[in-house]
Amino acid sequence: MPPNIKISQIRCFTAVVESGGFKAAAQSLYRSQPAISVAVKELEKQLGAQLFEPGSGSRPSHYGLAFYEIARHLLNEYDRSLAQAIDTANGKKGVLRLMAVPSFARSVLPVAIKRFVADFPEVEIHISDGHTEFIRNAVLAGQTDFGFCGHIVPDQRLRFQELHRDTMGVICNKHSPLARHASLNWKSLEGERLIGNGTMNLITGPTRRHIEHASHFFVPTTTSLLAMVEAGIGITILPELIFPARNSGMMSFVPLTGPTITRKLGLLTLSNRQLGPTSKVFHHYVTTVLEQRSRGAPQPPGARR
Repeated sequence: MPPNIKISQIRCFTAVVESGGFKAAAQSLYRSQPAISVAVKELEKQLGAQLFEPGSGSRPSHYGLAFYEIARHLLNEYDRSLAQAIDTANGKKGVLRLMAVPSFARSVLPVAIKRFVADFPEVEIHISDGHTEFIRNAVLAGQTDFGFCGHIVPDQRLRFQELHRDTMGVICNKHSPLARHASLNWKSLEGERLIGNGTMNLITGPTRRHIEHASHFFVPTTTSLLAMVEAGIGITILPELIFPARNSGMMSFVPLTGPTITRKLGLLTLSNRQLGPTSKVFHHYVTTVLEQRSRGAPQPPGARR
């Protein structure tokens, strides 16, 4: 077994060599001179060799000079590793793996990530999107650290923390007669070509009868879905988080009322595992963005595209 050498002993030795004496080393380390001497003598005992020439005061021996190079390397590596460990504990370094439903990935994450990477540029981030059930399975399988998704059926293995609620509404081409309304009721969808999507599964009960026979297409991916709406092929129903500005390019969002249907969005994690330091910091950035949106605070350029 190697000797149990303390990092403080190595630091005392290098300070004597670099400062040229025990008194100067003591001053630089804010310790007493006898304490420095004791630390160096204990280090020599554990190494089994003298580090300074006898009777010379503080002139390193041949072995002392050789060991100094090793000691300096050890201290540099120790200081670097410790600083990295502290940065990781503070969330400044590490790897962030997350998933989000498309509406969240489109509207909230870009703003939160832009701010986060400006403050923590050394964090490695891996992001993917998918529907709620896909994210649920990924969290359970350990394929992602956490997910931002819709409310799930209660599961003891998972923890869901609600972060946001948004209203379901119609997304249509801005030239559609529907775009002229401040709000719509469900009966007004009759006769419209409705493009179905996975989020519409939230619509249940009597309200669903207004859309059951109206869907002529089903498009699971948000990008393709919005492209079809923009082209004027039909309308669709999505949460307001997709279009926080109500109008975006060639499309408009019109809230549906009578009844109003809301969607819960939240943070999904394993119930037996806490968020790591980096994940906790990022979670704070996300909640800040959501709070500012709810207050109607201005978003950074590009946040509403």
